[in-house]
Amino acid sequence: MKYPPLLEKLNLYLSRVSGLLLFLIAAFAVFEAIARSFFASPTIWTADISSYMLLCALFLGLSYTYQENGHVAVDIMKNAFVRLFGERGYMIINLFNYIISFVVTVVLIRGVLHVMESAARFGQLTNANIQIPVVFLYVIMLVGSVLMALTVIFIVIDIISGGKKYL
Repeated sequence: MKYPPLLEKLNLYLSRVSGLLLFLIAAFAVFEAIARSFFASPTIWTADISSYMLLCALFLGLSYTYQENGHVAVDIMKNAFVRLFGERGYMIINLFNYIISFVVTVVLIRGVLHVMESAARFGQLTNANIQIPVVFLYVIMLVGSVLMALTVIFIVIDIISGGKKYL
């Protein structure tokens, strides 16, 4: 089964948003260093805003990283598994790893839904100088986690149907 083009494009778009957020975090860090060093006037907002943006960048970039097989892998382990168990054994181990990733992502989705409902009910704000409703961050976490789960499902389907991209 071919990887859905719409999911592929959505993951790519969100990865670009993620990259932009990381660039802005770096720019804010430079701005903060200049403001603190040269003007003796540190800001109260850069650390908080950067933290929010980092969380968003992480969750929006997760599924693209998996889609492009960009997660950290140890080639020595791969080669050892292929030598020990053959290509089929390595495929089974990879499938097992992706299924574990899916289970962990589903647990994360359930947890996010639980705390998001509570945060929305009580109008919870972040505990920082710049406060925002926590539910906004939970929505980003939920979107990223759901896209991650969908991506892993299509990767598993690809592997089962004989695809080699994710091996």
